[in-house]
Amino acid sequence: MANASNVSLTDQVVVVVGGSSGIGRSIGRLAAENGARVILMSRTLSKLEAAVASIEGDVQPVALDMLDPETVARTFEQIEKIDHLAVTAVADENKRRGQLAELTNDQMERSFDKLRGFFHVVRAATPRMASRGSIILTSGGSALKPPREGMSVLAAVNAAVTTFARALALELAPIRVNSITPGVVDTAV
Repeated sequence: MANASNVSLTDQVVVVVGGSSGIGRSIGRLAAENGARVILMSRTLSKLEAAVASIEGDVQPVALDMLDPETVARTFEQIEKIDHLAVTAVADENKRRGQLAELTNDQMERSFDKLRGFFHVVRAATPRMASRGSIILTSGGSALKPPREGMSVLAAVNAAVTTFARALALELAPIRVNSITPGVVDTAV
């Protein structure tokens, strides 16, 4: 893997949805350190502002609910060009775990929100993507390995995100589209 400190993102725009904490915040920090103009998006503006305050560089917070397709479309219309898009946003997936017979319809629907939100974001961002840009969608380890008990719906959603990325890689080429499956990540922020 290339040393990230040797990667220049000068004059490039990196949008991170889910940028107020965890993996998204780390992606934003690394992009800013390498010269990118970074737009961090998440639902809660106060969390975004805290994230922005912890990152040196050209970083802008934008509150966004990825489940509201009209707001997503309007928000992305304000961005002239996107070189790289990372979508890491997801609510606490552990609240969506449970045995199939015990899962409520609401738990199932909230699990599907991950794919819905990713769809809204990618659809809105694509017209603004640089032809040699990249999109990263964050899935979960349950998409690739046997899931633990109580993970049936989450595994299905994560597999759908991974397959969505694979299909988009063909559809949107030469834009690079990949999914990452980090599994459980203990993030302090």
